[in-house]
Amino acid sequence: MAKKSQGGVLLPCARRMYSEGLHIAEISRRLQVSEQSLFKWKYQSKKPGKDVDEWDRARIQRFENIQRLRDLFEREMNAAEAKAAGTITSSQVDALAKLSSMVQRWETIEKDANLKHAVEAREMDKPALFLEILEWIAKKLKQSDPQGLAILAKNFDLLAMDFKLEYTKK
Repeated sequence: MAKKSQGGVLLPCARRMYSEGLHIAEISRRLQVSEQSLFKWKYQSKKPGKDVDEWDRARIQRFENIQRLRDLFEREMNAAEAKAAGTITSSQVDALAKLSSMVQRWETIEKDANLKHAVEAREMDKPALFLEILEWIAKKLKQSDPQGLAILAKNFDLLAMDFKLEYTKK
């Protein structure tokens, strides 16, 4: 467990992790701070007369900002689509591309975090996870590299046997 003197350093980290959607138990495990201390820090951040503490407010704000960004992209895309053909400017296209990139980045971060939580939450079934990863690779190869997919298919049995041999050793 962390020492009391580290609270000043760990508190901001814990709050940030909570705002990103992690649960108290997970934060406790990662920072090696007791859940009791985390709940105490969280409770102490509540201002008089407010419905939620600062940790919950930060979490809500983060998710609202992500949704606002999605909504902004949707509005801008609808406005661009409503324009007559050939009237959209390069700066408008550039702005849409940047907004799209930002939305995509946040969605990737959310998906990665959700996948990580799902994997950590359940007992690792390595063979099932191996097959899930192979399916994901096959989908990506089908889209971007059909020849790579053919090579994977050709060597699939060998890969599966190698994995089984390696997995049974552990």
